[in-house]
Amino acid sequence: MGLTTRGIRVIAAEPPPYWNLKEWCDGFKRLIDYLELDKIHIFGASLGGFIAQKFTESTLNCPRVASLVLCNTFTDTTVFEYNDSSALFWLLPSLVLKRMLTG
Repeated sequence: MGLTTRGIRVIAAEPPPYWNLKEWCDGFKRLIDYLELDKIHIFGASLGGFIAQKFTESTLNCPRVASLVLCNTFTDTTVFEYNDSSALFWLLPSLVLKRMLTG
């Protein structure tokens, strides 16, 4: 039995370019308002998982996210602020990654 026969719609959103998380969260909220969705289930992978967490966090006062499924994602982006090792990363990826994560 398919999801549609159970009244469930699956929507894959491809957002326009946003320059910060607040813009993305506001734009995604406008999308679910436009689609007249009260409760949503979000699946986020990699960067999408991080953004899904931030959207869920931004709607805590008005909860619209019924569930959040995360795959291969992260909760903190500070590790990506390190740019001193980026030139060597392609040569020695495991060494650079280990140094980035362990400090």
